[in-house]
Amino acid sequence: MQMILLMIFVSSLISCYILCYAAGSISRRIGYMDIPHKHKAHKIATPLGGGIAVFLSIALIIIAGILAVHTNIVSHLPYINQLTDFHTGVVIRTQQILGILFCAFILLILGIFDDVKDFGPFLKLAIQFAVAGLVVIGFDVRLYLFIKIPAIGYAITILWIVTITNAINFMDNTDGLAGGVALICTLVLLAVSASGGQLLVSAYLACLAGALAGFLFHNFPPAKIFLGDAGSQPIGFLLAVGTILTTYYFEANPQTQKSAVLMPVIVLAIPIYDFLSVIFLRLRSGVSPFVGDHRHFSHRLINRGLSKRQTVLTIYLASIGTAISAIIIRYLSGMLAWLVIFQTICIVAIIAILEYQPQKNDKE
Repeated sequence: MQMILLMIFVSSLISCYILCYAAGSISRRIGYMDIPHKHKAHKIATPLGGGIAVFLSIALIIIAGILAVHTNIVSHLPYINQLTDFHTGVVIRTQQILGILFCAFILLILGIFDDVKDFGPFLKLAIQFAVAGLVVIGFDVRLYLFIKIPAIGYAITILWIVTITNAINFMDNTDGLAGGVALICTLVLLAVSASGGQLLVSAYLACLAGALAGFLFHNFPPAKIFLGDAGSQPIGFLLAVGTILTTYYFEANPQTQKSAVLMPVIVLAIPIYDFLSVIFLRLRSGVSPFVGDHRHFSHRLINRGLSKRQTVLTIYLASIGTAISAIIIRYLSGMLAWLVIFQTICIVAIIAILEYQPQKNDKE
């Protein structure tokens, strides 16, 4: 299983790494560029094709894998021939996986148009909710959370997908930030799904992680290519779907605890914090929560004197600090589970205090 996941990860990484070169070249040629303005931190026009490269890498690897299993080619290939044992599962879930890719593709197209001509927040939100509703109701991607009323489960899942989609979109404001944080969260989910023997979900997450890693070679400060909304929205959507597809609690396994359902919130604590804090700050200032500004987590750290790289690495460390602790919560119950939750809250609270505590020269 480990070899299969490694091969998927590396294939996706190499694919995205190469496609980013092509996307950057084409973006420059057709003028698909991110032009600096008052809400942008970069100084020069930068190509926006990174998100397209990420999506194409994921779609190509997943579709190639589905075709290989359906046509039984994998039975003749070394290292991955054990995929034949999952032939039935792949066949059953093919429609669901293709449906997920289709929904991500809709967000990709939405993002491309929004990058070129701003659609405004309300149309974007409407389409995001429609896409989330399609993947939840049409392709049975939903949270159960021990809730017996399906309608409540549907509503919570749709809200979760839209929230995480926008949380990653909000984090795409500094070189290497959105892609790196999404990669960290995806790798933690991959570790959880792989340890639980969920090969198909693990393959999906390995593909997403590989594409993000390949993109980061081009996007880490100083970035040569950006995700744009065409990348941040599908990535947030695919990550949100990954948190839903992953099984955290196994009723048949007495070692796992129901507290494990909180794992996605802990894994994504930093993006969620940035999303909620930015909305709070904007509302407190009397402006629309959807109007771009420099109130993001990364901007607040840069204002404290950190460089772009220091800021990105600091947020990476914070994401690792919260995400890794989520791995063990499935085996904890009662007070121990609450201690992990409390630890996550403490990390976020420390960040908030350090962000807003006035510096000495601010008082003078």
